[in-house]
Amino acid sequence: MKCNAEINRTAKTTVPLGHATVHHEAQAATCTEKGWEAYETCSRCSYTTYQEDPALGHDWGEWNTTIEATEDAEGEQTRTCRRCNYKETVPIPKLTHTHSMEHHPAAAPDCGTGTSGNIEYWSCSGCSKVFRDEDGTDEIDFDQTILSPDHAPVSAWSTDESSHWHVCGKCSQALSPAAHDYDGADDPDCNTCGYTRHIHALTPVPAVSATCSSAGNIEHYRCADCGKLFRDGAGTQELTAEEVAIEKLSHTPEPIPAVPATCEQDGLTVGSKCSVCQEVIIPQATAPALGHDWQPAACETPKTCKRDGCGATEGGPLGHDWTAGWMSDAGFHWHECLRENCGEKSGHAAHIPGPAATETAPQTCTECGCVIAPALEHTHVYDRQSTDARYLKAAAGCTTKAVYFCSCACGEAGTETFEAGTPLGHDWGRYTVTTPTTESSEGVETQVCTRDSSHTRTRAIPKLPARTYGVSGKVHESDKITPAANADVKLVLGDRQIAAAKTDSQGNYSFANVAPGIYNLVAEKDGVTVTVKVEVASANVKVDTITMPLGKTSSVIEVKADDPKENVEAVVGNLEKVFEEVGDDRPFTKTDENTVENGGSVEIKLTVTQTDTDDTSSKIKEALPARASVGLRLELKVSKTVTPYNGVPVSTTIENTDVLLETTIRLPAALQRKGSYTVYRLHGTEVHTLTAKPNEVGEYIEVSSDKTTITIHARLYSEYVIAYQESSGGGSGTYVPSTPVSTPEQPKSDPVCPKDASCPLSRFSDLTPAAWYHDGVHSCIENGLMQGRSDGTFQPNGAVTRAQLTAVLWRLEGSPAVSGGEVFRDVSSDAWCAGAVRWAAKEGIVQGYRDGRFDPGAAVTRQQTAAILYRYALYKGMDVRVGEDTNILSFTDALTVSEYAVPAMQWACGSGVMNGKSQNGGMILAPRDTTTRAQMAAMIARFQSAFTKAI
Repeated sequence: MKCNAEINRTAKTTVPLGHATVHHEAQAATCTEKGWEAYETCSRCSYTTYQEDPALGHDWGEWNTTIEATEDAEGEQTRTCRRCNYKETVPIPKLTHTHSMEHHPAAAPDCGTGTSGNIEYWSCSGCSKVFRDEDGTDEIDFDQTILSPDHAPVSAWSTDESSHWHVCGKCSQALSPAAHDYDGADDPDCNTCGYTRHIHALTPVPAVSATCSSAGNIEHYRCADCGKLFRDGAGTQELTAEEVAIEKLSHTPEPIPAVPATCEQDGLTVGSKCSVCQEVIIPQATAPALGHDWQPAACETPKTCKRDGCGATEGGPLGHDWTAGWMSDAGFHWHECLRENCGEKSGHAAHIPGPAATETAPQTCTECGCVIAPALEHTHVYDRQSTDARYLKAAAGCTTKAVYFCSCACGEAGTETFEAGTPLGHDWGRYTVTTPTTESSEGVETQVCTRDSSHTRTRAIPKLPARTYGVSGKVHESDKITPAANADVKLVLGDRQIAAAKTDSQGNYSFANVAPGIYNLVAEKDGVTVTVKVEVASANVKVDTITMPLGKTSSVIEVKADDPKENVEAVVGNLEKVFEEVGDDRPFTKTDENTVENGGSVEIKLTVTQTDTDDTSSKIKEALPARASVGLRLELKVSKTVTPYNGVPVSTTIENTDVLLETTIRLPAALQRKGSYTVYRLHGTEVHTLTAKPNEVGEYIEVSSDKTTITIHARLYSEYVIAYQESSGGGSGTYVPSTPVSTPEQPKSDPVCPKDASCPLSRFSDLTPAAWYHDGVHSCIENGLMQGRSDGTFQPNGAVTRAQLTAVLWRLEGSPAVSGGEVFRDVSSDAWCAGAVRWAAKEGIVQGYRDGRFDPGAAVTRQQTAAILYRYALYKGMDVRVGEDTNILSFTDALTVSEYAVPAMQWACGSGVMNGKSQNGGMILAPRDTTTRAQMAAMIARFQSAFTKAI
């Protein structure tokens, strides 16, 4: 029976028994041993689930050398299994020997010195084996390289008179020399080598004595055959020629006298000869003739030879060479001979004195002109004020005149100085943001003088409105495809730079937090400027792609004001279109185009300058309707600057742009929301009127719906005036500025201001109609005495400057014209406040400082304000006696009032022009506090009221 079958005896069938399973745990395989998964077996049968896992095998790491192999011994390396850490070690075979060959060149043996030679061979420095070749294939023994140094005798004999020998053919050494072998004295031939010897035939030579003219000799013998000399007749004592000869005897010298040379004949030098044989020892040499030693001719003697005994002459006397002019000393004059060493005088006589000496001329002799007495000493008087450049001490600066040294009539400069000319004035650049503005705080923008960077001025930037927007766009190169990377892009409003950025690699730029308004967008790269107009209304603005021009053509906008405190908001559009048309009758001519194509540049600039309305030309004033008033005066100038490549810039004025340009002007707060506006232009001698209706050339003006901006669409550029007329009818809360009269006036008796949206204060974001200052500010605004800022603020708590207070009184007086030049050195004749300051100073209303300054920008204090108003009241003839009865000692700080200001403060308090301020339960005057704009407006209104009551 099996596990899977069981016998059923009744049914005679089998039923499975089922396995009796036994569980076996898993055994993991190792590197060398097999393993298995967990499995079961049956204890009754062979059933099993066993599955075998083969051995894993070692997971070897890298081989590591533990013993380095050499040429003499094996090395050893080991590796380790990363799984079981089993180590396997195997030998490293010996290194194969590589010969390090040293070359031995062939050397010949030297039998003369006994030195052996060798053949050419190579040896290994490692194993010392020797080879016939460099490759080490032909091994030899070292002995096979050695060459023996044995002699090689030549068979022929070598001989001299006494011996014979054989010569080595290798080293030429004489081998075994031996004496000749003869049979007897008469035998001429050597028995060994065959050498034949010479047998002398001698004859005697007698002795000869030496003299000073010839040599002698000793007695000796001479061989007739070989010429050898011997002392004896047997020929055994050989002599040399020197040994036989006896030298000549020396001469006995005596001198040969010299013959002196003369001027014209040669002479002879000293010689010598032998007194015995008369032979000349030293020959005499010729001494050349000396030539004459001439004494130059003189005035009275001819040219003469100075040598003794000669006396020769040549030519005649020179005669005297008298001076053409007179020679003189303190008492006499004469003509003197100019010839050297003469010194003769002619006409020697005493001076004849002329007129006595003066400061400009000395006393001289009337005959010879000699100075007898010098001119009198000059006394400098530095009383001349010349502006010649040689007397310049310091050039004019922005705020200072040029300084010169005073000079004397003689031209010499002194040390005292004087001022002349006018200060240059600041050349202000564009305002740039130095402290960004936010929704909760004002910012600051700074303007730097291009003439002197240390001169700066700042002004506040109004807070950002509740909603601001983004401005973005792209700048392309002239091909309209390539992004213009790293271009400078600026957002500009009039004379202010709102923001600046650089384009990225794709030519993109963007600005955030931009308030709604109209701006100029300026793109600059590689000296080229493109200016376009962009408007931000109620959403983010995507500006059309700006394409930089192909050549250097620039469109530039400049906005400025004569009054540095004015904020001019002017934006210009379409200026870049001037370059789109080329023609000789257009601003961009064909010549200009050729200049650009040849590497030059052309810049067209529109300059907008806000000037004083008093400068309005008489022709425009005559053209104004009776009820029209001048609001703004603008100088609009278009200029073109052409600069050839490597050339000099040339600038010209363009009066007709041929393109309708758009110049948008934001009106100051005081000029906004008037009844109507008209623009007048003086072009040449003609006055043109621009209205909303286009003229014959398409020019017109466009007034915004809220009457805050005017856009001038024009082609001609010169003097522009924006005039306005007030709305007709009552109840609007507006007043028509009164015609200038001789006395200040109250505002007209219009209905009481409801202090709502119709109130002029509501036009300014920082004024509250219900505030304490309402009446004064309302009156000053509507009477044209004070204006707000172009940013829509009035700044009631801002400080009042000396220039501003003077200007208000001047306007109150009707802006009278006063002729004359500068009154104070820091108020130039073209300054915005010049007319007001000139009038006030003339009438004694304002005074300057001892150093000649007015200090127009200085903040004015409350006591200074009272003093100026007091002097203005005196000028108007007002009764100021109320001040005499006013006691200001009730104010706790009365004793801090300056002495000069006491009468003025008494009058101001007594007349009600100035009120005190509450502090700590008492009242103070605060005389040294700065006067605010709101306080000044209130004082002016009270002054007008007090004056009206007085009259």
